[in-house]
Amino acid sequence: MNTKFAQIIFENMTWIDTHAHLYVSAFDEDYPLAVQRALDGGVDKIMLPNINVETLPAVISLSAAYPHQIYPMIGLHPCDVKADWEIQLSLLLKQMDVAHFVGIGETGIDL
Repeated sequence: MNTKFAQIIFENMTWIDTHAHLYVSAFDEDYPLAVQRALDGGVDKIMLPNINVETLPAVISLSAAYPHQIYPMIGLHPCDVKADWEIQLSLLLKQMDVAHFVGIGETGIDL
């Protein structure tokens, strides 16, 4: 590929992180720094797939803190599908009336 052509393409691209779990406890201390590093690095949007019903409040809260950069997704990871999966899905579906989700995730397609 022509170097000048590649430079033009990359300078004009919109970079989107489609799968970030910045809301998990491992990021409690430094998620603002992680978000800022991503934005400084040219990432325009970050999608947060929730894992299960328990992680949904953190996903919604973090996306509300960065309404133009971070977007919530709703889903149930297959590793979290337990005997109460119908209750979990019902609770998730109710949340769709409360918050705006930009996609379905977590689905575990990478397993």
